[in-house]
Amino acid sequence: MHARRMARSVAIIVVRKDVAMSEDILMGRAGRGLLADTRDEMRGATFSALLIVCAAMVATRLGIIEIIANDAIATCLMGILVPVAIAALLLGWRLGCALGLIGGVLLYARVALQPFSVTEYFVLPSNSILPLGLTGLALGLSFARVSHLGLEGARRHATMAVSCVLVSSLASLLFFAPFIVAQQTSRSVLFLGLAPLQGAGDAVLMAAASIACDLLVLRLRDTRAHIKLNVILRLNMLLMLALVYALVCALGFNVISEGERRTAHEHMRRELEFLTTHIANGWTVLDELQGDPAYESLSDKVKSALSDELLATHLVSGYDLEDGTVAILVGDSVLASDNPALVADGSFDKALMLLVKEAARDGALHETIYHADNQRLDLAYLAASRIGTTDAYAVMEMPYSMVYEDRGKPMLWMSIASLAILGVVFVATSFLLRRVVGSPIDSVNASLAEITKGRLDTVVREVDVVEFAMLSAGINITVDALKGWIGAARRQMEAELVTAKAIQEGMLPRSFPAFPGVETVSLYALMDAAKEVGGDFYDFFELDDHTVAFLVADVSGKGIPAALFMMAAKTEIQNHLSSGMRPADAVAATNVYLCDNNEADMFVTAWIATLDWQSGLLTYVNAGHNFPLLRHGRGGTWRWLSEGCNFVLGGFDTMTYEQRTMTLVPGDELVLYTDGVSEATNAEVEEYGIDRLEAFLADHPDERPEAVVRGIRANVAAWAEGIAQSDDVTILAVEYGVPTG
Repeated sequence: MHARRMARSVAIIVVRKDVAMSEDILMGRAGRGLLADTRDEMRGATFSALLIVCAAMVATRLGIIEIIANDAIATCLMGILVPVAIAALLLGWRLGCALGLIGGVLLYARVALQPFSVTEYFVLPSNSILPLGLTGLALGLSFARVSHLGLEGARRHATMAVSCVLVSSLASLLFFAPFIVAQQTSRSVLFLGLAPLQGAGDAVLMAAASIACDLLVLRLRDTRAHIKLNVILRLNMLLMLALVYALVCALGFNVISEGERRTAHEHMRRELEFLTTHIANGWTVLDELQGDPAYESLSDKVKSALSDELLATHLVSGYDLEDGTVAILVGDSVLASDNPALVADGSFDKALMLLVKEAARDGALHETIYHADNQRLDLAYLAASRIGTTDAYAVMEMPYSMVYEDRGKPMLWMSIASLAILGVVFVATSFLLRRVVGSPIDSVNASLAEITKGRLDTVVREVDVVEFAMLSAGINITVDALKGWIGAARRQMEAELVTAKAIQEGMLPRSFPAFPGVETVSLYALMDAAKEVGGDFYDFFELDDHTVAFLVADVSGKGIPAALFMMAAKTEIQNHLSSGMRPADAVAATNVYLCDNNEADMFVTAWIATLDWQSGLLTYVNAGHNFPLLRHGRGGTWRWLSEGCNFVLGGFDTMTYEQRTMTLVPGDELVLYTDGVSEATNAEVEEYGIDRLEAFLADHPDERPEAVVRGIRANVAAWAEGIAQSDDVTILAVEYGVPTG
């Protein structure tokens, strides 16, 4: 029971999958061909172009290309299947079937008016319209399935080739059916044997065209974003000229063919007029002679020489089979002919005799099957004329090969002339397109490229054509408006930055002395932002009646985001220290806060200290900041205070921080700074560095805090030689035990 349910479930899944695939092939994107994603105008243009190709092939001998298989039978290639296969691939099964049906109608209509070969003589709606329509339908469905399955590369093209083989085999059987029915048993077997040969040839044509078209479309689809307009215009123009060339060749072929047919008709009319006139006159003379009493006195040999048959034979003897077949018929009998087979047979086909009488009545040419000998079949024109008022007829049959034997040379010259003219048109038009369209577009694009690089003073100057003049004016107006908007935005931003700078500066303590009521602590600081606002900051404030706090910090980044982050860090540190927290605990709490509100992944380095100005106890925490410099006593040496470095603030909220302590003696001085000092560069891109900072301080062992800060700032500026600073510069100096002054 369980196995049965599983089998039923699998069957349901398979059926649903097949139904979904069938729906996609019939109604979905796969059923619309490779051009399913293009606009309807593009699909319509493609269908129209393929229809023109079909019409041109039908109008020439390319619709059905006859190939002689042996002396008696000819097989053919259905050239018209190529555009039908391409339509099925590009446009899907609906339009492929529609093009096949229309092509079949055009083929049958043209064959009904003027067949080009004995093969076309047997073309009917059943072996023209039906096979072509089914070919478009079957190939469209097959190609849609290939696309739905997502086949690529060799597998895709092999599957397409197999589809072409199967469909062409069916089309060949349908095409040969009327031949098999119309011919004798032996020839029916021969026609049936030729069907696979034609099917193979048609399959090769369709597969080659379909695979080449598939590769071309896929290549264009991959590279269309990189194709220039000039190339697209030239490709479209080349396609249009190719269609014009096909139409010109088709029209020329039919005009030349009609001229050759008229020439042959006129020749046959003159020859028949000559024969009927002379035979009629001769027979009249013979009738008068036979009515004369003296005729009976003539010998049998002379009477035989004066017979109607001998006269006709004498006149026909001036012809041979290279001129076609000439025959004099009396009733259903062949009186004389240049075709020995007709003379030997002696009788004329009754069905053909009806055609002879019709041709004699209307004086027109009629198509018939030509038997130059007992083997070779050909299509021929038949003309006939009645001899006087008798039941005798002069007949001429001229095969197509003879009528149109001179068609090749004018067609060749016409093709060469058409190619030359269209080639000149293509070159001239390409030059004009390049000059009128391509060059202005390239110039406009070049100007736009400059504009997108920020060079808003660039002016587009293409004004030779109204459209490009309007485009240039529109771009220039837009750029001018953009410049105005940018200027207004810049002015507004500058105003806002000035306000932000004022707010930031207002948050930094600027009044000195820093601690007016504390005589033993002298402190001075400055901050120069690399932009209007920056991320560096310093701070100092009193905690109680014997303790002060001071710090220097550097926020990663610059501008408004760094300034906002700086304000948050400064406020948190001051609040926590003012609440009585130990410096290490205050830094840890600030770190947690910054980590929780750090969407931009910024961080802060800071050196934070508290100083008991009564005892000189200094407690500090270094959160990843530059080591400060410490001078012992006035005139003493400077050293780096490198003990106790912790992790930065805003990195990980689980970090713990260690604080250090030391006791200052009167005359000790600390100098704190940010990276803007040590990493300042000159014109040679050399950094100022900590060695120069240490050397400067060594040269100034007795300077008070304000002199130290201003001296360092001036020394860094002199080193930079006017190069704009790339980072904020912040310096703070504090001296203990020496009265403020």
